[in-house]
Amino acid sequence: EFVHCPLRNAWLGALMHEPRMSVSHRGGCPAAPTGLTWFVMTLCLELAAAWSSDYNQAWGIASTACNIPRVSEDDFTGKKLKAYWRKKPLIIERDPSSNQLFRDALRKEELLRSRGDDQVVVSSASGYSFSDRKQMSLKDYLAEMQRHMSSSVDVADVNAHNLSMYFSIPLEGISELYQHLSAVTEKLLSRKGITEEPQLAISPTGVGLPFHAHSDVFAETVHGHRRWLLYPPDSTPTSGFNPRRTSATWLRDTIMNVYDGDALRQCVLRPSEVLYIPENWWHATLSLGESVSYSSFIKQDGHRHSTATLQDAFERGMKTGNWDAALGELETQQKRFPNSFLHSNYLGSAYVMKLRCKDAQAALQQCIQLNPLYAPCYTWLAKCVQEYGSKADAAGLLWKAASLSSSQDMQILA
Repeated sequence: EFVHCPLRNAWLGALMHEPRMSVSHRGGCPAAPTGLTWFVMTLCLELAAAWSSDYNQAWGIASTACNIPRVSEDDFTGKKLKAYWRKKPLIIERDPSSNQLFRDALRKEELLRSRGDDQVVVSSASGYSFSDRKQMSLKDYLAEMQRHMSSSVDVADVNAHNLSMYFSIPLEGISELYQHLSAVTEKLLSRKGITEEPQLAISPTGVGLPFHAHSDVFAETVHGHRRWLLYPPDSTPTSGFNPRRTSATWLRDTIMNVYDGDALRQCVLRPSEVLYIPENWWHATLSLGESVSYSSFIKQDGHRHSTATLQDAFERGMKTGNWDAALGELETQQKRFPNSFLHSNYLGSAYVMKLRCKDAQAALQQCIQLNPLYAPCYTWLAKCVQEYGSKADAAGLLWKAASLSSSQDMQILA
C-alpha cells in the first residue's frame, strides 16, 4: 500500500519549489536523508526527470493577476455548483493530498518508467490542433519537451503549428485513479444522460491552446502552473486573436490594450486547483514551466454547445445543399451571441453558399471588425466579392488572409 511521508515530502517540496508537494511510498517511510546522502540524493533528483518549473521571464507570460472567484472544495456544494453552472467560471481549491495516487502516476519519472514506450497522439498548439496531429512514443515527446525548454527563441515568435503538446484521451488506467469533486459526482455524473469525456494535457513551458470554446469543463492542474485567460461567450477577446498563433503571442501583442472593465478573466492555477469553465466561454491556456492538467468535459444527451451547433448546421448545409434550414439555425445562434466573431463568420459563409452576397458582406465585415486576425472571414468575403464585385478587392482580401494563415485556408476558394 502507498503511505504518505511528511518529512520526505517536506524535503521534496523544498527541492522542487512546490511547498505543497506530496509523494507516496510503498512499504513505509524511508529515513530522512542526511549529510552526504542528502547531497547525493538532491543532486540526483535535480538531474533526474522531473517536471520543470523554469520558464524565460523575458517572455512576459507570467502574472499575479486573478479575478476569478475562488472557493474551497468543502464549500463547493451542490448549491454552489448550481449558482455557477453555465453562468460564470469558478476556481475550486482542493486539499493538496487529494488524488495522490493519480498525481503520483503522472510524475514525469513515473511516466518515463512505466509508459515511456506507449504511443501517444501529439497535437499542434494551434486553434486547429485536432486536424494537425502526429504520433510518437511518450518518451520521445518528453524529450521534445526538454529540447523546447533549452530553446532561447521567444514562444511569441513561433507559429503555433511548430509547437506540440499532448492533449488527448488519458493513457490507459490513468482516468480510473482520478477522484472527482464530490459535487460533480453527486449532482452531475450521477444523473441520467450526463457523461464525462476525460482529457489529459502535458505541455511544455510557454505553450498552450489559443482561444477556443466548447462544452462545460472542470480542468484540474495536476503538476506545474498553468495560466488561464477567459472571455464571456457574447464577446471577442480584446483586439481579436489568430488561432494559428500562440497564447504567448496574444499576450505580447494585446495585454497592454486590456483596459479597466475589460471582460477578460484570468488566473494562474497551481496543483490541486480546479477551474470550472462554463460552456461557450472563450478560453486560452499557457504553461508556466512544464505542466500536467486533467480535464473533465461534461456531455449531456441531446444538448450541444453553441460552437458545435454552428459546425453541425454548416456541415449539414454542405452535405445536403439545404441552406435554408442551415441558415435558420445559424441566424438563431447569431442572435444569441451577436458580438461573437465566430457566429458572424459561420452565418456569413452560409450566406455566401446561398448566393446572398449582400447579407454575406454585412456578416463577414462584422466578423472582421470583431476579430481582424481571423483569416476565414477574409477568405469567405473574398469569394463573395470575387463573384459579384471587384477582382482587385478580392485579391486584397486574399493577400490579407494569406498574411494571417497558411495556404490551407485558401482551399475554401478552390
